[in-house]
Amino acid sequence: MASPPSYEEIASEHREIFADGRDPKTPQRFSIREEVDASRERHVAAIVTKLVPLIRGRAKSGLSKSKLILFPSDQECSRKGELIGFSDAEIPIIIQLESRHDTTEFWMQKEALGQLQDKILAAILDISPPPMPERLQPKRDSLPNKPSFFGRKKDRVLGQNSNLQPSKATVIVEVKQDEIYFRKQSEFGLLETGAGNVVVLSIDVQ
Repeated sequence: MASPPSYEEIASEHREIFADGRDPKTPQRFSIREEVDASRERHVAAIVTKLVPLIRGRAKSGLSKSKLILFPSDQECSRKGELIGFSDAEIPIIIQLESRHDTTEFWMQKEALGQLQDKILAAILDISPPPMPERLQPKRDSLPNKPSFFGRKKDRVLGQNSNLQPSKATVIVEVKQDEIYFRKQSEFGLLETGAGNVVVLSIDVQ
């Protein structure tokens, strides 16, 4: 039968653990903030992949302005009634979000709104296209200009993705949380006005 480890061996092992910054009760260190940031970014990116085809479709129709209204999953737009407060020239596209993560609480975060704005603008200007599979990527020495789906060319500048909306940009993207109003008929036949908290995405190609 093997003898138990000595006090010196146990003390030495614990000194090594704490020297590495590891918690002996936790097998793997992680940052809650990093977890939140990574999860939020993945979710916003998934929403962007659903919105870009709608924006692209309007661009192909020659429409320079688009307004999208995103209803959080805890608010159902089908039960709201008739949307009011918008002119015939700016009728918005209404999108009902369905994921359990797409709650009003999630979209109240300014970080989520900021990421949505940056990723939509990047997708429109084609600054950061999704990478091709490695086996299909052609070998090239330089990165040529690539036209966006609006017909403009955007120069690629490596290492400068932090400011995606320069002062001379031809595309303006605005994302904000807002309160919009609906008119519906009550069970007594009276017209009533209700409100809902939504995410409004405005795009203007100048």
